[in-house]
Amino acid sequence: MTLAATTVQKGARLGICVAVLLAPSLSFAIPVPPGLDHCPTLGECLRLLDSVVPAMDNGEGSNSEILARDLERFGEPAKQELLKRASGQQPGWRNVAGAILWSWDSWSPADVPALRDALRKDPGGWVAKPLGEIGTPDAIKALVEDLSIASDSENQTGLALSYLGAQAIPFLFPLLETERGSYPAAAVLKEMGAAALTFLPQWKTLAMDERKPIQERIAALKAIEALGPLARGECEQLHPLLGNPNQNLKYQTKRTLQAVRDPILLGETVSQCQPKADLFDFLAIDSLVCLRDIASYGNDALAVGPRLTSFLASQNGAERSYGITVLGAIGYKEAGAPIRSELRDSDWRVVYSAARSLGWLGTKEALPDLDRISSSYWLPEIREMAGKSASGIRSPVGHTEPFSAAKFTGPRYGWGPGEEPMGIDR
Repeated sequence: MTLAATTVQKGARLGICVAVLLAPSLSFAIPVPPGLDHCPTLGECLRLLDSVVPAMDNGEGSNSEILARDLERFGEPAKQELLKRASGQQPGWRNVAGAILWSWDSWSPADVPALRDALRKDPGGWVAKPLGEIGTPDAIKALVEDLSIASDSENQTGLALSYLGAQAIPFLFPLLETERGSYPAAAVLKEMGAAALTFLPQWKTLAMDERKPIQERIAALKAIEALGPLARGECEQLHPLLGNPNQNLKYQTKRTLQAVRDPILLGETVSQCQPKADLFDFLAIDSLVCLRDIASYGNDALAVGPRLTSFLASQNGAERSYGITVLGAIGYKEAGAPIRSELRDSDWRVVYSAARSLGWLGTKEALPDLDRISSSYWLPEIREMAGKSASGIRSPVGHTEPFSAAKFTGPRYGWGPGEEPMGIDR
């Protein structure tokens, strides 16, 4: 398989803007010495590179494709020389050689020992990609060995393993039983996403098997946790483990069921989610976090809708807006009337959330108020949202499309790119 080029810096992972990284203003790109494209021998080409390779490893990989193109005409001898330098004593050459090999096209299982040696000299480094492209058991073992000593998976090794998908999972799973390897291994499984779902039945069976060692059962639960909402609705058989006498197994079961948004824990989440912010708390972060967790349960949260209406009475505008958003997102139609009254609130955040949620709920009775706001409210974004909701209610569908439950998952205090569920869309 071929791994797509996603970054030009060794330690970087997904989410980096390639266009910025490739911008000509970068001052640390690997220089391409004049004449490299037509030097007559490999030795002469390497001498040209000797003049530009830095003494230290700066992690830079820009221009690696150009360098690889100029050297690949020398075939196998060039590759072997670069492999030697990638595991050599000079840090600068280790990085540059690894970066060139990262862009190399021709690999075979016979290259695995040399690539493993280079990766041991530069953990998480460039040569993880060739190992991932080779993809043999020995190549995957080399990658997993490297991941086992990493503090996280935010490197080329983690990326290579995530691209390998299901074929890497049997080699990756034992790391979940270790204290050090558990976190990066789980992060790789999370990155794999749907590719790891085929193992879910096996992991559930293992977690429930009382004949298996506790650490192995906990590892299975950690693997399921990494799947997160992808395993929603698939983990009911794990419920009995919440009462297991082994505290570590019980703790991990709870973490796993929280991660997959199993409704058995929803009641406990709601009981701990109450309006409590004071009047001048601009963010009301505690309520933001717990309400976002509830919204991530999607339609399963409908049953607790009545208990969330207490947020409409909060003295804090942010809390009221969060509560309104979640009541709309989960589809609790009975909240339409009280939310309609919030359109007259003095806090623009509340008005915006109310206009949006009324569209999600399809509350026809609110159309006169939405029309009024869409034509006269002082903030243009709110006029736009009110008009959008009114149009959705008048449409054949009868409502606007609410955020999916997945929109409310992700970093604990951040939303990532795209729309801001609890605020104004940008």
